Amino acid sequence: MRLADTLLVFARYPAPGTVKTRLVPPLSPGQAAEVQTALIHAMVGWVTGWGGALRWVVTPDDRAAAFAQTVGCDAIVWPQGEGDLGARLERATCRAFDEGAGCVLLMGTDSPTLPVGTLAAAVDALQSADAVLGPCDDGGYYLLGMNTPQPALFADISWGGPDVADQTRRRAAACGLRWSELPCSYDLDRIDDLRRAVRELSLLSAPNATAARSLAAGLGKILAEATEQP
Repeated sequence: MRLADTLLVFARYPAPGTVKTRLVPPLSPGQAAEVQTALIHAMVGWVTGWGGALRWVVTPDDRAAAFAQTVGCDAIVWPQGEGDLGARLERATCRAFDEGAGCVLLMGTDSPTLPVGTLAAAVDALQSADAVLGPCDDGGYYLLGMNTPQPALFADISWGGPDVADQTRRRAAACGLRWSELPCSYDLDRIDDLRRAVRELSLLSAPNATAARSLAAGLGKILAEATEQP
């Protein structure tokens, strides 16, 4: 692990009505915000032991300070700023490299079932590749890493659509980048994803079994409450 490796975790402040909207219904806006809060706290635990720099990149900008209180007073939180997702990803990536990052990994908070070795695998891949991608089964990606700024990977991408990963791969090929990929996973965007995560988290073994089962119990409780609603 190089000291200059930087992980940027993109997250939205968990305000009801603004997060996890594809879970509503059957969840209420408040319950969807509870899911978001649980995932943020799970990410805090998941990155424990990361040997590089960690930055939380948060939207909306005016909730950055409140978000810092959510994840811990020592957290370093950057506002995402304006523009589409591509502009915000590029801006934060360039800032990290400007501050001396040797490589930059970009992630969200929506993949709680990823193995704890995912970050190390991404850094290892970047020893022999220019960029690394962790694809999702919905056509997006859960991780993107690079050794140098690559603005072409963020420009004119159909964010939120089913071709984000493929478009990113094509941009990488057009730029002549050496490319590596991690195993496919999934984001927790829809109610079936939530149910799947509860099942898989309940079955995880050491070293993160206790935290995973705690998250599974919390998410399962939210699901049960949503089912019970009239």
